[in-house]
Amino acid sequence: MKILFLHGWQSVPGGVKPTYLAQHSHEVVNPKLPDEDFGEAVSIAQDEFDNHQPDVVVGSYRNISCSWPVSGTRMSRILSRSMTERKNQRQKEDAMLSVFCFPSRYTQGKNATDSLGQEMVGLRLRGPALVIAGRSAIRLLTDTWKTTFREAGIDHAVHPFGGECSHAEIERVKSAARQHKAQVIVGAGGGKVLDTARAAAADLDLPVVNCPTVASSDAPCSALSVIYTEEGVFHEYRFYRKNPDLVLVDTRVIAQGPPRLLVAGMGDALATWFEAKTCVEGHVKNMRGGASTQSALALAKLCYETLLADGAEALRAVQTHVATPALERLVEANTLLSGLGFESSGLAAAHAVHNGLTAAPGTHDYFHGEKVAYGLLVQLVLEGQSRPVLQQVLRFAAEVGLPITLAEIGLKELPKELLHKVASRATAKGETIHNEPFEVRPDMVADAILAADAMGRAWKTMK
Repeated sequence: MKILFLHGWQSVPGGVKPTYLAQHSHEVVNPKLPDEDFGEAVSIAQDEFDNHQPDVVVGSYRNISCSWPVSGTRMSRILSRSMTERKNQRQKEDAMLSVFCFPSRYTQGKNATDSLGQEMVGLRLRGPALVIAGRSAIRLLTDTWKTTFREAGIDHAVHPFGGECSHAEIERVKSAARQHKAQVIVGAGGGKVLDTARAAAADLDLPVVNCPTVASSDAPCSALSVIYTEEGVFHEYRFYRKNPDLVLVDTRVIAQGPPRLLVAGMGDALATWFEAKTCVEGHVKNMRGGASTQSALALAKLCYETLLADGAEALRAVQTHVATPALERLVEANTLLSGLGFESSGLAAAHAVHNGLTAAPGTHDYFHGEKVAYGLLVQLVLEGQSRPVLQQVLRFAAEVGLPITLAEIGLKELPKELLHKVASRATAKGETIHNEPFEVRPDMVADAILAADAMGRAWKTMK
């Protein structure tokens, strides 16, 4: 079969998909299309169609993202419709306000918890304070909290986190806050602890302080929570009217944490640049309902560059329980750069695939960022990204220990029925996978999940 393959935005000929088709005995015509001149791209595509008379056109360029049997008339009609849709989308963007979100204050450094009370006083956050804390945070920071809050004149009480950011846990925290007459809620722990603190504070209309004790996700700076069922299955995103009043990151504490959690944070942050770029190029709304800004996209790119530059060295620092400049930069990338980048630019397929994967019980022992990292591989396959891009992501993931196969997220066996359930959940109405610049169906996601697994297994064999 002769196939005219039109590559994706900021992609190049010779990617994974056309190469796969060529290896399976198809004749593939894969012209280079310009990124910035859509009219010229249409002209090149039409010329290639007229010259080669293919049996099928496969398109993933901008708004062309399906395959169809072609005739000259149908080809022209589809391409013309795509130009019209793109023009309409640009007109919508022109009317959309740009929105950039960030916490009121971000403080990071070794022994930063010593300054927590004074930081809060400086922002006029008075007690009583209810501290929602995970087990490790309580073990490491109880004495420091007593000192810093006493010196600042802030009464406080500690409420142990129940383990899941669920509706039931949020209600338990709210009940504790009312009991202690809390005027501010402090979350101390991992991403789910902080999500729960934000949810309870928002419901009670109280200020919130986030103190991540691990750099395992980009949750601390955002104005949203990811809500799960008691069984750990993704339920919903919950959005709030403002970002945290203070985010305070103590890198001495993070250096004492499990290395795997730092790596999980890298997985969450790894997707930020790719999802942000997809959303910006597709002119879709960010997580706050506005257009992205140059600043947000630049921070997302800096996040990716920092991961590549400092990820491995920062991991070694945590393995030896020391706070180094590389760890400081990496923690900032995982926490601040990724948080600002995703919220103010947007999410796409990687996080939607994560949400789908939570429908598989075998993945429940794996962290958010680990599943997002695998979701990123699925996104890159879906988008037909070039081989160099895929290789760079695979190389980094393998270097720091992020999962690149299904077996590494608990799915050594993935029955067809469960695969369909995961893919259907990932493509549910309202999911961020629909920010991709083409229609995404469950069967496409199922194929991409398996293709990403094959790619990861091949990489491991080669290395």
